Amino acid sequence: MSGEKLAELKNQAVAHHQAGRLAEAAAAYQQVLEQAPKDVDVLHLLGLLAHQSGKSELGLKLVSEALGHDPRFARGYNTLGFILRDRGIQEEAINCYRAALEIKPGYVEARNNLAAALLDTGCAEEALLHSEQAMAASPDSPEVLYNHGNILKELARFDEAAASFERAFALRPGFAQALGNLSVVCLIRGDYARGFELYEQRWHTFAGGEQLQRHGHLPRWQGEPGLGRKLLLWAEQGLGDSLQMVRYLPQVLATGFAEVVLECDAPLVRLFQDSFPQVIVRAVDGSSHAADLQCPLMSLPFVFGTTLYTVPSFVSYLKAPDEARARWQNVFSGEPRHKVGLVWRSGKYGAGREQQRKSIDTELLDTLAEVGNIRWYSLQKDEPAPAWMVDLAPRLTDLAETAAAIEELDLVITVDTAVAHLAGALGKPVWLMLKFDSGNFWLTECHDSPWYPSMQIFRQQKPGDWSGVLAQIEAALK
Repeated sequence: MSGEKLAELKNQAVAHHQAGRLAEAAAAYQQVLEQAPKDVDVLHLLGLLAHQSGKSELGLKLVSEALGHDPRFARGYNTLGFILRDRGIQEEAINCYRAALEIKPGYVEARNNLAAALLDTGCAEEALLHSEQAMAASPDSPEVLYNHGNILKELARFDEAAASFERAFALRPGFAQALGNLSVVCLIRGDYARGFELYEQRWHTFAGGEQLQRHGHLPRWQGEPGLGRKLLLWAEQGLGDSLQMVRYLPQVLATGFAEVVLECDAPLVRLFQDSFPQVIVRAVDGSSHAADLQCPLMSLPFVFGTTLYTVPSFVSYLKAPDEARARWQNVFSGEPRHKVGLVWRSGKYGAGREQQRKSIDTELLDTLAEVGNIRWYSLQKDEPAPAWMVDLAPRLTDLAETAAAIEELDLVITVDTAVAHLAGALGKPVWLMLKFDSGNFWLTECHDSPWYPSMQIFRQQKPGDWSGVLAQIEAALK
């Protein structure tokens, strides 16, 4: 095959690859390699394609083979770093990006990827240095702007982060991740009107939005009068989000629906049914429900035009079942000390970087054991409790049971997880231990919450510093 024909075939393979026709691209790459088995560009592109097809081990082998033929192949190191980072092997990915930049210091994509990988490992300040270099070299790159915004957000520089996300979206309309992160920053800054409006775009531009809207065959409720019809409300996200958003149920009921059905995760069913007897509560089971209209729970703030000053803020809006409360009263009876519940990990620790950043290493908690006149109770699921705590987790079979236990405590201290929302919704005193860059609904700097009157917030003063937060907690307990 002539060099001209080979180049044409290679271009066709790249075109297939860029269009997402992976099978056609793979076949064309293989044809090129039959004629030019040491073509490092094709080898590394075939490796990238293999990774994108779910064959990461093959991808690593092919890219490494390319680098074996040309150890100065900067693109190969960048692609190898991409695959490693995607597999969660961050330190090796960082080394690959550094190798690419040592060969080609002006390689913007590698520098941007290095910044993102450094952020993954908690090195936000170093990540910012590389991101600023990428911005200087490529100020109109949506990817660079998006990554820069992520780093600024983690450093709690929210205004600058918003500007980066805005610019990225302006340069690439439909850039779902940029729009999603812009909505989060708006919420953190207290711009609820814009934040919730932008958040609605998740159904149109977020990756996987069509799959997430599982009841999309039903017309969407936009807040109009119920007129005796049947409405289906459904949970789309985590337990904490559902606990927070059911506060809108009285407003929904007041619009005049003949029937309101709430579909939620199974651990919430008993609690919600007892708290809202006018609502039919069902567990998510994949089945469809007969209804005239539907609305996801996380859209209710937008439906009701919620602003920072119109949050439906109640002293309490959930209640534990009476029979569960009676059981837990017996558990705690006779304890003369202050009864304090503790949660220190968010979700399944290790399931994602956000969960890790919200979570506290168990050994850091030991300082709390020294505070006098307190009996500590672990409300933490899927994690052994330290010896100085009473572990309640085996008895917490659902959120109704957890609510009943919390009702008998004097105080709950927790990281940003479902228990924070549950305690706040019950009206119990709750101290929230919060990461440096806040969270969707916790605003900035303030130490209280418009969502939960009984909540007090203890914020990290620098990224990752839980020791300072625990020192504040210890002082407040004394």
